[in-house]
Amino acid sequence: MTKSPKLLALLALVAGAAVVSSYTLGQTAGKKGGLSTATPQLTTTQAPAAPAKGEIPERAERFAAGSVLTYQPIKGDTLFALQLQPNLPETKRLPRDYVIVLSTSAAMAGPGWIGALQIIDGIIQKAEDRDQVSILLVGDKAPRDVTAGWLHPRDAQEAKSLTARMKVLQKYYPSGADDLKAALAQGIDSFPNKAGRQRLLMYIGNGQSPMNVMSGDDRQALADKMVAKQVACFTVPLGRSLVPDLLHGLPSSTGGVVLRTVIEQEKLADAVARFDKAFAGAILYAPKLQLPARSAQATWCRAACRPCAPTPRRWCLAR
Repeated sequence: MTKSPKLLALLALVAGAAVVSSYTLGQTAGKKGGLSTATPQLTTTQAPAAPAKGEIPERAERFAAGSVLTYQPIKGDTLFALQLQPNLPETKRLPRDYVIVLSTSAAMAGPGWIGALQIIDGIIQKAEDRDQVSILLVGDKAPRDVTAGWLHPRDAQEAKSLTARMKVLQKYYPSGADDLKAALAQGIDSFPNKAGRQRLLMYIGNGQSPMNVMSGDDRQALADKMVAKQVACFTVPLGRSLVPDLLHGLPSSTGGVVLRTVIEQEKLADAVARFDKAFAGAILYAPKLQLPARSAQATWCRAACRPCAPTPRRWCLAR
């Protein structure tokens, strides 16, 4: 039996491509059955921990191991990234201002919409004295202020008003698309500038804004406004076609947290308790870092950060 020269050439080409791709696509695979290692140009000060006997070794992530990373470019000075984790003490719970921005796009139809209303109701029920709530609906038109300003869940008369408005939302059917950019800007501006209060903006949706597309610069500008007013953004990813740039970008830039939940699996009481614990986390604003004079340049990556997971560390890049 003879083999076609064209077939042999094709097989050789495919084999060569497989070998090249294992070294050029992302992180290197490392030795079979062992931990992967960083490339020579990107090194860590701590080696990844070896798995215990009988455990399956996990793939090492370059930015997960060690508190310092160094990088030697082909030309120029050595660069390093320093992971910093502030150790902040627990703080007394302050009265809270909740701005809840709720997507009404078609992507929210079904379990996502029902779950979103249950989460909002759970936060209202868990509110304490002097807490106040404002609910904005995001759609293809101007944001709708459901609460017509601020309502206090612990005030008997205003609690009845909140209950009536939640019943109206239960009859609402999500459809169309969102102008999230305008809704977030309106939500940020609505916060009163009062000392001694905690300002929380919680967005529930998929992060899309097709009616007013947001660029990376637009998202950062919103984050800067939040930090200036000490507003922490918390996102609850729900609906279809999630946009991680916004769902993760705003919380990590403002000291907030991404509040994930699995509708129809997690109990509402457990989710609300977990969210409340995240709200209570301390936030460090305007952190400063004094580096040795030998460091030619340094860039602090965040203007606000918190000490606990899931955003445990912030990076300082320097050379």
